[in-house]
Amino acid sequence: MKQSMVPALPTERVQYERWYQLGLNAVMAASTTLQRLSTPAQPMISAFPRFTVFCAVNHGEQHAAAIKQAAANLAVVPIEVDISRDQVALTFGLNWLAGQLPIWHPTEGGVLRLYDGLLTNLLGSAFQPITEIQVTISDLEIARGSQQTPPATTLHPNFSQFGVDLAAGGLMSVVQAVALQWQQGVNGTLLAQGYAGEEEEELLDQPACDELKHPAVILKFPTQL
Repeated sequence: MKQSMVPALPTERVQYERWYQLGLNAVMAASTTLQRLSTPAQPMISAFPRFTVFCAVNHGEQHAAAIKQAAANLAVVPIEVDISRDQVALTFGLNWLAGQLPIWHPTEGGVLRLYDGLLTNLLGSAFQPITEIQVTISDLEIARGSQQTPPATTLHPNFSQFGVDLAAGGLMSVVQAVALQWQQGVNGTLLAQGYAGEEEEELLDQPACDELKHPAVILKFPTQL
């Protein structure tokens, strides 16, 4: 890891290093997979990493408003927030709304820069302690499910593109249930489902998130179990 990626403040530096080590194996495994998909014959691919960060929380279902507020106040807003009694999960993935198909040449350095953006985005936030970081691979060409491949555009991704683009009409999905179980979905997604199907999903647009960002009182939620 390059020294320039480490925060300057001592407390944030310690936190950053701990998180970095926590998810490093998952990040390196994803990097290896991406580089394997990128062949000499076809070095540019439409598969990108997708990050899910798990945070311990105490009675999260009772503090959903504060959790949604904390997510909306992140510099990069997650595409999905999953809330249960003892856990909050934030998912960040390439949120590409343009007509072209984004492609890139994945490298270990490129994946690590995205990981650095993820960790930096969470520094100083209420989402602590982080207990797990998972990284999956999502192919945007498969996700579109189109019979015809749209024109490709070369992308040099940065983490700011891995959140909800609220200004372009993107929505932050919030899934709530007393208890959530995780399943591997299609095309590199992790699906949060409540037991017996009791989960509820809410989709928040830009006005709803702006309202969360500017309340009279900043709400707190307990994260230590």
